[in-house]
Amino acid sequence: MSVINYNMVESFDAIDIRAGTEEDTHAIIQFASMLNEDPFISKEKWYKTLETPTTFPVIAVNKNKIIGKIQATIIDTIGWLEPATVSPEFRKLGLSHSLVKSAMDWLIENGAKSIRTTIDSDNLIGRKIVERHNFIPNFLSINPSTKISTNDNLPEFTNDFAKVLDETMYPHFKSMLKFTSYNIMIDGHWVPFTQPLFNQLIDNNQIYTNIDQSTLIIISKHALPSEIHGFISSNTIENYSSASLALKGYASRDLATIAVAHSSSNREAMLGFAKQNFGWGQPHTVIMYSKEI
Repeated sequence: MSVINYNMVESFDAIDIRAGTEEDTHAIIQFASMLNEDPFISKEKWYKTLETPTTFPVIAVNKNKIIGKIQATIIDTIGWLEPATVSPEFRKLGLSHSLVKSAMDWLIENGAKSIRTTIDSDNLIGRKIVERHNFIPNFLSINPSTKISTNDNLPEFTNDFAKVLDETMYPHFKSMLKFTSYNIMIDGHWVPFTQPLFNQLIDNNQIYTNIDQSTLIIISKHALPSEIHGFISSNTIENYSSASLALKGYASRDLATIAVAHSSSNREAMLGFAKQNFGWGQPHTVIMYSKEI
């Protein structure tokens, strides 16, 4: 990767943007510690990142000190960017844009057909940066967990929903996922909603819908057996609210203690989950952006 020099401010020497190496281990740990951040908080994690051929850590260096970083990962033909991070004294100089561009260049050179990134909805600066690079927001993940109690196992919570059994309903449910670029969250991963996957969800009893088939619930687990994740797509606040209750009901039946909801990117989703006290009154949200190459 070529070195990029920036004469940003007279008091700053040139800033080099380059791939991270083992020699940067101490500096990257210092950088992460200064910002109270992980993923590069330990030598082991940094080494693992460097040893992974599908991952590319990019750093910005000034006077032998790391002042910014970003990480790119490619899975098949999909590239993922973590949000760029820059030391406070070097912000508002365009460095984040340069880090994003360098990481994107690597992803494109390594065969990415699309690039995605997730940014906290409150991070307005981060959102403006990726939007400047023509990323489009197309998914909103409502991440706060909600605790499950014995009261959540009431029959009426799930009465309006039943397992999807008809494989020919695939086009109907796929049409509901246009705001997610026809992807769903399942088992902790974003994956394309394909006919084979739809059939598999039916076989595994993981997919539910309401009477008029306007609401979709896909239930899965991430890493912890105590957590149930629900991917929900619907069209009204009322349906999101009932789906939220149903998700808590299904989680209770599986003896889970926590339910986490994810939903299509629209305000009605937030209002629906907030109405059923999913997390806080104003849900914490993460927006997924995508860019086609």
